Amino acid sequence: MNIKIRQLSSLDKVFQQNRRMNYEISNARVLKGERFSYQLEIQSDVSRSVSVAVQSGLFENITMYQEGFAYCDLPTFAAASKAAADADYLTCEPCLIPDILTPLSRQNNRIRISRDKCLLWIRVDIPRNVKCGTYPVDVVLMTDNEILSKTHLELEVLPYELPENTVKYTQWFYSDCIANVHGVKVYSEEHWKLIEEYIKTAADCGINMILTPVHNPPLDTAVGATRTDVQLAEITKTEEGYAFDFARLERWLEICGKFGIRYIEIPHLFSQWGAKFAPNIYVCEDGVRRHMFGWHTESDSKEYVDFLKEYLPALTEKLRGLGWLDRTYFHISDEPSIEHIEIYERNAKLVHSILDGAKVIDALSNIDFYKKGLVDIPVPANDHIEPFLSEDIKERWVYYCCCQGNGVSNRFLAMSSFRNRIIGIQMYKFGVTGFLQWGYNYYYAQLSEYEINPYITTSGDHAFPSGDAFSVYPSADGALPSIRAFAFYEALQDIALCKLLENRTSRDFVVRLIDEIAVQDVRFASIPSDEAYLFVLRERILEELQKMENTIHA
Repeated sequence: MNIKIRQLSSLDKVFQQNRRMNYEISNARVLKGERFSYQLEIQSDVSRSVSVAVQSGLFENITMYQEGFAYCDLPTFAAASKAAADADYLTCEPCLIPDILTPLSRQNNRIRISRDKCLLWIRVDIPRNVKCGTYPVDVVLMTDNEILSKTHLELEVLPYELPENTVKYTQWFYSDCIANVHGVKVYSEEHWKLIEEYIKTAADCGINMILTPVHNPPLDTAVGATRTDVQLAEITKTEEGYAFDFARLERWLEICGKFGIRYIEIPHLFSQWGAKFAPNIYVCEDGVRRHMFGWHTESDSKEYVDFLKEYLPALTEKLRGLGWLDRTYFHISDEPSIEHIEIYERNAKLVHSILDGAKVIDALSNIDFYKKGLVDIPVPANDHIEPFLSEDIKERWVYYCCCQGNGVSNRFLAMSSFRNRIIGIQMYKFGVTGFLQWGYNYYYAQLSEYEINPYITTSGDHAFPSGDAFSVYPSADGALPSIRAFAFYEALQDIALCKLLENRTSRDFVVRLIDEIAVQDVRFASIPSDEAYLFVLRERILEELQKMENTIHA
């Protein structure tokens, strides 16, 4: 039996027929509190089942995943229209791309090797209290107690601790998709268990803000249609007004707190792309639960305005009592265009008058909304952010979605992991402290017209570039992370590493280093052409830290 194994960086994407980076590694330097990942590419001239074991002084902190291939059915919008995509795509043709990460357990650690590539993802979570020094990591393939092959990697733990992540990071969380794809009743115990698993996985991917459906999110829903009702608040209309039961919200927040989620978003209070209508809200009246507000409700109707004047104070009072209000963000409407500014202004003024100082955030890319004082925290797309960078905004955010496909960072399946991860350096350079992306687990076709199987289509049935709509895959009892999600986690670590050096030098020093190594002015629309850039920058930062350490002890 002839087995070939290659140790590759976490930024490689190994196709069945080709390879982009081919960055082999045998050692690495890591910080305390850092997550380090690399990959194994395994090929054998014989097809057989083998067991995989890891041997290391860091054994308890190592997780192994088998990489599964996802079907990239729509690499780019450009590919769909036969237009020219930028040169940084790995492919513009539908194909299989490694993305799905299935953990191997101590009890179930068997994989099948063959002439086709078998890929493993090795993750090492370096403890913050670990001693400095070199830690070998050996991965062993065995069968019938016979060692077939072994790889060897040396990790040198340096005397620095990676700072905790301070970036606010949300990918919109859809509890209705969880109920639908797993076939469980909304807010049954089975549903709550799955919600907990999806939130746990979100936190493991670096997400620290969760879209919380106190009312149904008015997102990606066809005009006149509804999605599965997942409203957390139980609302009753009485002769005196409205009564609110937030017991399910309390349970939701307990789960968030359990996994270190620090922030929540309240769904948009008005419809998407224009703020003309109310979200779908259900109210119990005379013992009957009915669809009281929705597409049939004008956003400025007296009935809905009166409802908001009771709903928002009751909600904020509840959040204040639970200790969450200061960590809560409210939305008006998603992605309004300039032609919607009058309607948006009317609704924003109403909400601001009721919320009285609570944080309001929205994804929008026209600077006029911010200059008119309609939104506290604007979230522009990364290809529209330039005008916002010169403004004195108290919280700088950025987002991307399906439209940001040329010349900027994104997490499409057909993009390299480098292009996914580079946004961390861009965010650090420009002081961006928040990131939003719309699809953590959106398992619908466009406008939620019908459900899709994420293992058959990664594009929402050709609605979005593959990988745009979700970053996790449903499993039997929860969610499986993706290579794309873990690449973004590494982007957050890049920000933390830059801050570590900044704390020992200055921000200007680190920014100069970023541009010097790139041999260009790094901006959101200007990505370094050399995919080794992140490795070179990282090593230079570690060298600078070492210089300072030597100076201190000289």
